[in-house]
Amino acid sequence: MVIPVKAVVTGDNHLNLYSQKLGAKLEERRQRIGRAWRKTIDYSIKEKADLYLNTGDLFDQLSPRNPPRARVVEAFKDLQDAGIQAFIIAGNHEAPASRRDGASPHTVLSEAGLARVFECYREFEHETIDVNGIEVSIAGLSYDRNLGPKVDPIKDLTIPGNSDINIAMLHYSIERIAPPIWEEPMIKISSIERNNHIHLYAMGHIHEYVNTKINDSHIVYPGGTERYNFGESQQTTGFCSVEFSPEIRFST
Repeated sequence: MVIPVKAVVTGDNHLNLYSQKLGAKLEERRQRIGRAWRKTIDYSIKEKADLYLNTGDLFDQLSPRNPPRARVVEAFKDLQDAGIQAFIIAGNHEAPASRRDGASPHTVLSEAGLARVFECYREFEHETIDVNGIEVSIAGLSYDRNLGPKVDPIKDLTIPGNSDINIAMLHYSIERIAPPIWEEPMIKISSIERNNHIHLYAMGHIHEYVNTKINDSHIVYPGGTERYNFGESQQTTGFCSVEFSPEIRFST
């Protein structure tokens, strides 16, 4: 019997959200956002997930305050203690625009050995691991804040992956599937078709849940774990659980 590989996919958590309009209610709002994100950790542990994939914008800012940093370190330590391997990329809110800005706030997770952080935004970084005797390839590309509107960030890239399960983590819009909400970079359908060896594209950036396919590649945006403005009041929030057994099954 094949033991399934279980992954939790989340992103756009926006810890340490800042809004001047909230005034004295800002801290209460931040706590509610933090509790919503913590559910992704607790669920992963309870359901004995193998992988925890954060697709960017865990933090709302490049330089969050120390309290949310500490809570993140504690949570990822909980994942590690439960035997769950964590992977993370930087989204547009937390990716540095230049070397002068330093690294993303996820560096602390990498330095502590709590997660594999894919910091590079020009080329995919890649890791192959064994999960229940199944070879899993995970490739990640952080957001590039220097790209112009409608530029395809993976136009000339081949995503690494030649395993039983191949996963790619990205934080971008995709034409026609999850179109950009302003003038920004956008992945072309042709780039995904060219990398058709990828079984799962774990995506961030779009706050609405999207689950679809391009040929044999599954594409999932888990959506935000909270609603962050009045324009998102009708959107479904949460995260996504994925089971490879060997077909791919989703639950939210």
